[in-house]
Amino acid sequence: MCPLFDQNRPDHSNSSSEQSFDFGEASWDDVGIGSDLNSICNKVPLPVVFKKYNIVLESKYSNTGWDYQCQCPFEDHDDDNPSFGYNEKEDVFNCFGCGRAGRSVHFISYIENVSLDKAIQILSSKFEQDLNFSIKKNSIDYDELDKLLIEYSEFVRSFIIENRNDESAMKYISDVNYIFDLYLKYSLDQNSLKISEFSTIILELKDKINSYQ
Repeated sequence: MCPLFDQNRPDHSNSSSEQSFDFGEASWDDVGIGSDLNSICNKVPLPVVFKKYNIVLESKYSNTGWDYQCQCPFEDHDDDNPSFGYNEKEDVFNCFGCGRAGRSVHFISYIENVSLDKAIQILSSKFEQDLNFSIKKNSIDYDELDKLLIEYSEFVRSFIIENRNDESAMKYISDVNYIFDLYLKYSLDQNSLKISEFSTIILELKDKINSYQ
């Protein structure tokens, strides 16, 4: 996730309680988000999410739009200063210290330490009753997904063991896995993964790996 701020990430080793952060201008293009996620985030603005997680922001005028600030709420960031900012116009957050940024789904993903796909499910369960909206969910059999991932991982592992001294084979399997990773990441991010389609992709990739001479 690209930070929304122009400044480089600070070195906290010499930070003091009197340090303040200059929040730069928000640029929504810097935050990678698909149209489906964008639609979901529009239905659940960040202030609603902040309230649910008991996040209290202090109003502080900023000529760059970051008018609400607080200490970073993410557990792995020991934030001594108010480095977490919220831009009401863009409905985006950014922590100047740890670099996390995004909208409501991203916030839930970070604070719950889950994937975007899981964050959408959490968002739906936590906010559907409050806001009276429904999110179109893609029904995924996660047990079957785990089974397919394990089988494919074992298949790739066997290939690597058998060809570990073959430099071109290692390059080949790396290229094949790149295709696999791209498909999986895109499908999960867009909430469009279908087990039957995924199973077919894996079979095709196995055939491709078996065809290596």
